[in-house]
Amino acid sequence: MATQNMNFKVNWFLIPLFLSPILLSAQKREQSAFLGSSLIHMPSTEDVGKNGLDFRFNHRFGNAKSASYDFFGLDNGANTQLSLDYGLTDRITVGIARTSFQKTYEVRGKIRLLTQDSGFPVTVSFFGVFGQETAKQRTFYGPYLKISSGFPIVDSEANRRLNSRP
Repeated sequence: MATQNMNFKVNWFLIPLFLSPILLSAQKREQSAFLGSSLIHMPSTEDVGKNGLDFRFNHRFGNAKSASYDFFGLDNGANTQLSLDYGLTDRITVGIARTSFQKTYEVRGKIRLLTQDSGFPVTVSFFGVFGQETAKQRTFYGPYLKISSGFPIVDSEANRRLNSRP
């Protein structure tokens, strides 16, 4: 009977001993899931880093559905983009870009809101972009502003008044 009691006390002693490295570990940043600031043609949650400079030459080919007729989209030519991103801080990145499709200029920024560490397994970033198409258009559609408040009746009336000609 005495040996059973002693084993029980030893087990209670071992449990905190094995849990202490997990509970007392410092919160260090985990390795990122992405290797760069973009993945294919979409921004990732990674940043360039403080004072980092990232120049990219991206390109997209045509539709690959046509298979052999357009040689999987390679016959259609490429839409290219030149971009330059600069890291203001470890969490804030700003950049500019120029795309050949519709001759678009972009100003963009990324802010990392939450960073993954051993106690919080998620990274959240906000990416915003302002683009201006400069290609010559045959039809002028004019400025169009759209309000979205969540109330369809209010939205339709506000949009009608904002976008009607005087």
